[in-house]
Amino acid sequence: MIIRDSILAISLLTAFSTASHASTLNFNCITANDISGASCEIARDQMTVVITDATDGTGDKALFTFNNIGADLEAFISEIYFIDDTLLGIASINNQAGVQFTSGANPANLPGYSASASFSVENKPGASNGIQAGESLGITFDLLDGVTFSDTKNALNTGALIIGIHAQGLGAGLDDSFGESLITTIPIPAAAWLFGSGLIGLMGFAKRKKK
Repeated sequence: MIIRDSILAISLLTAFSTASHASTLNFNCITANDISGASCEIARDQMTVVITDATDGTGDKALFTFNNIGADLEAFISEIYFIDDTLLGIASINNQAGVQFTSGANPANLPGYSASASFSVENKPGASNGIQAGESLGITFDLLDGVTFSDTKNALNTGALIIGIHAQGLGAGLDDSFGESLITTIPIPAAAWLFGSGLIGLMGFAKRKKK
């Protein structure tokens, strides 16, 4: 688990470093409803969120597009959570054909987290209205006064903003269960320090070999 979480953290850091206007992030399980870990693999590999700068003439905005890109046709996203108290303002839901979400989620929170904004499949139980394979859902936030899109990305890096989902249909025997997932990140300063420490260590090792 520690190794997998570390790999996810590094991949997220790379995504933020290489894209100024859009970043694609994966989710990581925070509970173990499936002891084998297979459901976590599906949620992690199949479900993503893309954060895009949607700022326009009316103000600063951030668009969060949730995608189900995998081949498991049973797996779908049923609830979405934003854990944040400072950055995000009023939300709008950009439903597409076959995907219908509404404000408020059931359950109301991810385990161990209190959601500041949440969204759920309309008319639960609603697998047909969830984000199924090949489908997506956009949620746009008006950012609070003085907050920029860059601030929102930084909040994801530092953990001030956390995005979570509930995913259902994660494999045989788990159709009535769900896997809770959220983005796993590490602060950029800590990552930079670790990277720098590694370089220094390699330089020292190289010098010792020359002697």
